[in-house]
Amino acid sequence: QPQEAWLPTRLYHRLHEESTFLLGVAMLRRHHFEEAEAHLRLVLESVRRREGRYGLRAMDVWCELCNALARSRSFDRACKEFDHLLVAEAIRWGGESVRVGETMKLLGTCHLAAGRVEVALEKWKTALQIFRRRLGIHHTRTTTLAKKISDVESHKDMLLASR
Repeated sequence: QPQEAWLPTRLYHRLHEESTFLLGVAMLRRHHFEEAEAHLRLVLESVRRREGRYGLRAMDVWCELCNALARSRSFDRACKEFDHLLVAEAIRWGGESVRVGETMKLLGTCHLAAGRVEVALEKWKTALQIFRRRLGIHHTRTTTLAKKISDVESHKDMLLASR
């Protein structure tokens, strides 16, 4: 008899889900992006079935999936997923939450990597407003993002010319 036969079904599924997630993250770290995406999509669907589209774990897995797409240089697909994640997070935590600001910042970075400098700056400025309101002007996230915006704006012409 298989070892998992003694485990209650729910526990077995949760352990399998968690091991699949960890395998996806490990694949991501080893730069096996397609395998990472496949594992993370499996986990995302499993988590969504269990806790719904807006569950905390679903959001975490979804964010890892977005990062996997961005790291694989599938910027258009990553931006599309980040956009959907952003809507879901705004529904879950409110449009002014730090989590939404963080996702907005990641979405801006993805747009910059895709060569869309103006869109990136727009997303970053929105995230910066959220960070200033929620975390304050002296918080590390706020100051780091403000510096990034300043750097990109000062080199915007060069970035646009290199496209």
